Amino acid sequence: MYFSKNRFIHKSKKASFLPSNPYEFYKDKGWVSWPDWLGTKTIATKDRVYLNYKAAKRYVRKLKLNGEKEWRAYCKGEFKSKGLLKPLNIPANPDKYYKGKGWSGMAEFLGYTQKFGGGKKFREYSDARRFVKRLNIKNQYQWYQYNKVKMPDREKRPADIPINPQLSYKNEGWKGWEHFLGKTK
Repeated sequence: MYFSKNRFIHKSKKASFLPSNPYEFYKDKGWVSWPDWLGTKTIATKDRVYLNYKAAKRYVRKLKLNGEKEWRAYCKGEFKSKGLLKPLNIPANPDKYYKGKGWSGMAEFLGYTQKFGGGKKFREYSDARRFVKRLNIKNQYQWYQYNKVKMPDREKRPADIPINPQLSYKNEGWKGWEHFLGKTK
């Protein structure tokens, strides 16, 4: 008996013309990898070569995907019926691979406008900031209290101003809570 991929295989079941350790036997005779030997397209993550950020972004924007949910479905092959299969040279987790290489959010990568509930767009950061400044909210804690309607003396937050502005405006001017609340010059 011998081991093969964590399984016992009886010697009589192994083809006699195959080496038991092909990666060693063919080491200097053209060995590439296990996926190549087995005839699969699987490539170890550490060995994958991906497009640079700009090229990957250019490619995925042509797909016109509307959000991270559609991106995940695309990566799982759920758009195969439409003839859309993710190429191996684009990572399924672009946020991790392109971090520090130009990554600034899924919306920017896929080329869609972040929307809320009814499909309406959030108001521009500077306009939201002007509205919030009038409320005279002192800090992040008060902002969340205000959003829980625990400050009825203040004007109600319009639906086109996000509850979590640090996420919604992350790549559209966000400079911190003090700036958003109008507490800096």
